[in-house]
Amino acid sequence: MPANTLTDLISQARNAAPYTVRDRGPHFEPQYLPKRAAAMRSLNLKASFLPRLFDKNGRMISAPIGMPAGEKIALDAAVVAASRVAQAGAHVLIRDDQLRATPIGTDKGVVMADVLSTFSTIEPAIFSDVADDADVAVTAALPMHRATMDWSTAQGVAVRFEVPRSTLKDYDQELFSNELLLALGLGLGRAADRLMLAAVAAATPAPFSLAAAAAQGLKAGELRALIGTSAAGAAFRADGQLTAAGIDAELTADMAGTLVGAWDRAAIAISNDVHLLAERTAKNGTLAVTAWAHMIPMLLDSSKFWSVA
Repeated sequence: MPANTLTDLISQARNAAPYTVRDRGPHFEPQYLPKRAAAMRSLNLKASFLPRLFDKNGRMISAPIGMPAGEKIALDAAVVAASRVAQAGAHVLIRDDQLRATPIGTDKGVVMADVLSTFSTIEPAIFSDVADDADVAVTAALPMHRATMDWSTAQGVAVRFEVPRSTLKDYDQELFSNELLLALGLGLGRAADRLMLAAVAAATPAPFSLAAAAAQGLKAGELRALIGTSAAGAAFRADGQLTAAGIDAELTADMAGTLVGAWDRAAIAISNDVHLLAERTAKNGTLAVTAWAHMIPMLLDSSKFWSVA
C-alpha cells in the first residue's frame, strides 16, 4: 500500500528550518531570512488508500466497515461511503483538474484551456394524444436538466488542527497520520452533505406529499428522506426502519430540517486533490495541520425535493 502522504508531510514540517540561508558571496557572512517552518503537499483522493490501523502488538484496532481481507480501499470511495446524500442516491463526483493543453496555430503552440464538464439528468418525454391532421402542442420544458462544473465558482472548504508536541511525541507518528487520513476522508463526506443539503434547502422545497411525488412521475423506491437535528417527521416502523412521512430515512447532523427527494437528480463534485499544509506555529513545537478542498453542489431539478414539517 502506498505511504500515507500525511506521514511525510508531518515529518518534514517538524524538521523544517525556520529560515532560508542567502549566500552573499566571498568574505560576507550568509544572511538568514526568516520563513515559516512548514511543508505542503497534495493528497490525491483517487491514488490514496485507507490504512488498516494496528496497535504496537500488531493487533488490528480499526478498519473501514466491510473491508474484505487483503483488499485496498481508495480514499475517494471512503468519501462516498461517508456521505449521507450519496447513500440516499446523490452522485458524488471526484473530479480532476479540468485544465487541458490545447494545440493552436501551425507552429505547434499550446494553450492551457479550462475544459468544463457537465452533469445531466434525463426525464421521460411526455407524449400526449393528438388527432389526425391536428397540430402538436409544444411541451413547456425540455426533459433534460444540465449543470456545468465550473471550478471558478466552486465552494472552498477547509479544516485546521493544532497538534501539541506532546501528542506527536507520545503518539506513533504513522498511526497518528493514518488516523488523521481517515478523519479527513470522513470529513469530506460530511462537507459534501452540508453543501448539498444547503442547496436543496435554499430552493425552499414545498411540503411533501405522496400526491406531489406521484405528479413528478417518481417511483416510490426513488424516494429517500434525510432527517436533520430537529427530527421533524421522524418515526420508527415496527420493523425498526427509520422513516419520515413514511419514507425510508437516515439521520444527518448537517441540517436542522427534514428533506424527502429523489436524490439521484442531484450531484456534488469534489476536487480530486486536497491541499495539505503542516507548519510549526510556536517554539514549543506545536504543529498546525490545514486541509483545503473545493466542491460544487449541483441541484438540477428542485421540483423532485420536498420538506417535511
